[in-house]
Amino acid sequence: AAAILGPRVGRFDAEGKLVTMVPHNSAFVGLGTLLLWFGWFGFNSGSTLMLSDNFISLAEKVAVGTTLAASGGGIAGICNCFIRDKYLDLPHLCNGILGGLVGVCSAVAIAEPWACWAIGFLAGCVEFWVAIAVQKMKIDDPLDATAVHLGGGFFGLICGGLFGSRANTDAAYSAEQPCGAFYPGCGAKQLGVNVLGGVMIMVWCMSMAAIIFGTMRLAGILRITQVQENVGLDISYHGTGAYDHSLDGSGSVKHRKPIAVIAEE
Repeated sequence: AAAILGPRVGRFDAEGKLVTMVPHNSAFVGLGTLLLWFGWFGFNSGSTLMLSDNFISLAEKVAVGTTLAASGGGIAGICNCFIRDKYLDLPHLCNGILGGLVGVCSAVAIAEPWACWAIGFLAGCVEFWVAIAVQKMKIDDPLDATAVHLGGGFFGLICGGLFGSRANTDAAYSAEQPCGAFYPGCGAKQLGVNVLGGVMIMVWCMSMAAIIFGTMRLAGILRITQVQENVGLDISYHGTGAYDHSLDGSGSVKHRKPIAVIAEE
């Protein structure tokens, strides 16, 4: 979708070099990350679907693995940022956390706690460098969603076929469910299934996105005009600025003009 939409105005200079665009509110970036992290406990632990018959112990284990993976991903993001840029940056920390959370979803119920941390750390590294690769391809992904969900998600599927111990797999699923390839006697069946599943997910999602967003682009309804983008959607679409920088409160007054008129002004 980001490739079809095209980059934001000013994202790349005349020579095609990346222009850094910093978040307008770092506090909101951190708050949003923490809210997502909290939500992960709901759908990771909640995916056990019950709390009876000792499943509550599994849900507790999943919650611990989720926390460890997020911490590992955050450490990976901030460390890679310091190695490459020689400073610490909040967005890389936050995206590393999200990369770790996405990466551990496949294995969180069947991996040991130490493995959950390792998966999160490695997924955070994958997210960091996939984000850079996407930028190198001149694709403007403002939230690095491709790196977090495609990079971290596919890597996580691989880890689900590697780190699942026999005991944990039996407890979470059944004795008939294949376990991770890193454990003796488990084989690589689960790994193969996970990789195949990841490929099919990518094929399906990319195909549907190409059809839907490609059609919207051809119809001219996918992207706003450059004038509206320069003014900002808060004013050109919603009719008011997001922040009032005036001293008399006039900046918060709701515009009552057509979008086109506001954009031209």
